[in-house]
Amino acid sequence: MESPTQLNGESKRVKDKHLLKISICKKCKINVNKTFIPVKLALYFWFAASYSSISFVPVFLKHQGIKIADFAIISTISVPLQFFSGVIAGIFADKIGRTKPIMIGYFIIYLLVTLSFTLMPKVTECGSNTMNFTCQEKDSSHFPADYNCRALNNDTQNISCFKISLRNSTYSEYQSNCIHVNNIYTSEDIIVEKYMLSNNSHICHYNLNLKNTAIENLTTCRIEECESSILSCTSKSSTNCTENKEIWILIYCIAFIVYDLTRSTLFKLFDVTVMDLTVEHDSDFGRQRIWSMLGMLSGPMTVGFLLNVLYSNSSEKNYSAVFYFIVVCTSLSAAALCLVNTKLNKPAKQMGKKFIKLFKDINIVLFLLLLLVSGSSFGFQQMFRNWYLQDIGASDFLLGLCSGIPSLYGLPFLYYSRWWINKIGEQNLFVLALLGYAVSGFAYSLIQEPWIAVIIQSTFILTYHLFWVSVLSFVVKVAPDGLQATMKVLACALQYNVGRMISTSLGGYIMNVYGGRMAFKVIGSSALIYSVIYGAYLITRYFSKRKIGAQLENNLK
Repeated sequence: MESPTQLNGESKRVKDKHLLKISICKKCKINVNKTFIPVKLALYFWFAASYSSISFVPVFLKHQGIKIADFAIISTISVPLQFFSGVIAGIFADKIGRTKPIMIGYFIIYLLVTLSFTLMPKVTECGSNTMNFTCQEKDSSHFPADYNCRALNNDTQNISCFKISLRNSTYSEYQSNCIHVNNIYTSEDIIVEKYMLSNNSHICHYNLNLKNTAIENLTTCRIEECESSILSCTSKSSTNCTENKEIWILIYCIAFIVYDLTRSTLFKLFDVTVMDLTVEHDSDFGRQRIWSMLGMLSGPMTVGFLLNVLYSNSSEKNYSAVFYFIVVCTSLSAAALCLVNTKLNKPAKQMGKKFIKLFKDINIVLFLLLLLVSGSSFGFQQMFRNWYLQDIGASDFLLGLCSGIPSLYGLPFLYYSRWWINKIGEQNLFVLALLGYAVSGFAYSLIQEPWIAVIIQSTFILTYHLFWVSVLSFVVKVAPDGLQATMKVLACALQYNVGRMISTSLGGYIMNVYGGRMAFKVIGSSALIYSVIYGAYLITRYFSKRKIGAQLENNLK
């Protein structure tokens, strides 16, 4: 039998085998776990790709002709579907004991949908102009008129005309018995001549001439009075427009929903995979999240730089470069993920019974309610903060700074997140996060100068960075075997999907009716109230455990 000293020595040798030691100087050495190198790369490239898409896909859809009302509808439909998609993926991951095969499948779908965006046309409706040309000079095949120079080109574009006979005109006895036919003519029947008038650069003189084949059946009369008819023409531009607009809008809606579902589910499965690895290798989840933050910061900036360089002098912007960048980064992330050696967990059994038992625990119920409150607070700030700041005079630079600086604030705290959790505890950090939402909510409701928002955003250290590491760490402790992936995905879904639905509907309504300041007060108040409720529960449980412990000691004596 091996002694404890021998076992510890063997464990140390195994651990050292997985370490990559980098010496910067004699007193400064960095130890990197080789297992997590592909994990860090996968996180970096995925967050660079996904946050680039989050930043630029809405702009791309606007550029393609999708209206804000259509985008709001498809976003609303997408959110509940994200919830169910994530939970189903988590259940399936527990059933097979692995997340990697599911993630690879989602990666493939995400890549295909992203590439499909580059092939889709604009859904700009074809513009049309209606012009009436009057017959002159006793020639029933010649119709001149003066119109805006942009109204009609002198090429064979989509033109349709029909001749209107004026029945109130005076006809001879012979002509009164004629049958006048309102023929329809296409661009093949018409010759268009266009001349710019010298006295007005915006008005052009048009001559429309009907070809001989087109005027054969104008009337049963041999001669038709020129003054008795006009030619009404409608022209449709053949460029930069889509004939089947409604069908393409539907295709865009389906593509966006599939894109949004796969993106959201991959976020959740990344958290499951990385958290499982950190538990298996006794590592720090927060240190892996640093690479997510770096990707989140660098991805959108790189894409913005590419667009600026490629299309700064172009009147027509092309977003294909955005999607090619997303495809490259997503492919690199998937390739790095394939190199990660994930542990094969035992396939889950009796998941229903475990769920029922878990949800009977008041500790779990209060935790899930906490996620709803924090998720609605987080979602409201993400969706309406910049809108509110712009209303009080924030510049575009300040809006960008407020969106990016929380990631910088969080980097040092993520690096030492394990230390913070060990010192404070997961559930105590939950209370601090809710208090952070309360502080930020009330602070936003009171500020007069928008630049103060840069300081308020420091609350993200508690409300996002340390909070989310604590949430996943807590789930690992409370979720039974066979429900680990499902509970992690459920936590993600409640925080980022259901919370977003609440903030969009309720928060948006309050902001619309009562204004931004009142909305932030309500968000801050709800977070404060639940922090008191959850804090009271923790205090009660603490003293209850102390009382039980004291009774056990007395019984032992």
